[in-house]
Amino acid sequence: MGRGGLSKAVLHFQMALEANPEDLDAALQLGYAWISAGELDEAGTVFAALIQQAKAAQDPGLEGCGLNGRGGVLVAQG
Repeated sequence: MGRGGLSKAVLHFQMALEANPEDLDAALQLGYAWISAGELDEAGTVFAALIQQAKAAQDPGLEGCGLNGRGGVLVAQG
């Protein structure tokens, strides 16, 4: 995906989260979009929040996805 597509994806997922802050799927996708855009600090922040929200919602599947995303950030950071 080109930079324009990434920018649109980030904007789309940000808007989805503004409309529904409990949309953990949108948060997950936003985190991955930030990784793809090279914005690792942003991605880390999104995944940290996602992990906490998933724990509170008792959703181990999304918690695991958030942890996986956090791992992706750490790998990308080297």
